Amino acid sequence: MTAAERTTALDAGLTGRRVLVTAGAAGIGLAIVERLLLHGARVFVCDVADATLAAFAKANPQAVQRARTMAATNLRNTAKLYAAGARIGLGTDTGGVTGGQFFGLGTHVELELLVTKVGLTPMQALVIGTRNSAENLGLTDLGTIAIGKSADFIVLDANPLDDIANTRRINRVYLRGEEIPRAALSAKWNAKG
Repeated sequence: MTAAERTTALDAGLTGRRVLVTAGAAGIGLAIVERLLLHGARVFVCDVADATLAAFAKANPQAVQRARTMAATNLRNTAKLYAAGARIGLGTDTGGVTGGQFFGLGTHVELELLVTKVGLTPMQALVIGTRNSAENLGLTDLGTIAIGKSADFIVLDANPLDDIANTRRINRVYLRGEEIPRAALSAKWNAKG
């Protein structure tokens, strides 16, 4: 679909629709996102940096450079989309910025990228990773701590508002109000080798 065809489709009545775009999506420029927003669409950005260098570890130098260029483009686009009012949610369409092997780690990396590369504050990144992501997925009992919601949260050893990397300093994990026995689970998994 050409840019003119997309514009015509938007003008034909996209009002009230939800649109999911990736920050690096080919052909989705800031002008299209701005037009979507003007037409009342809710635009959700689903990835921050889906091009990982891990997948290109054995690739030729040109492929590695293309991956770096794509990642930089995704980060710039994320900053532009956030500034334009697009509702950003945490997560990628590729299984995480770690190449798909470690989903939890990918979340921490994405939070850090939002702050260190996109230019958001730690609070903005945390809201994106919690409230926005839950709302984007229609999960009304998740995303914030409030009466009547599922008590899913982590307790950290350091303040992530001081340094977003402190989200990695997890002391305790709670699921539906019950503490998860992390040490016991870790021992069980490590015993299985």
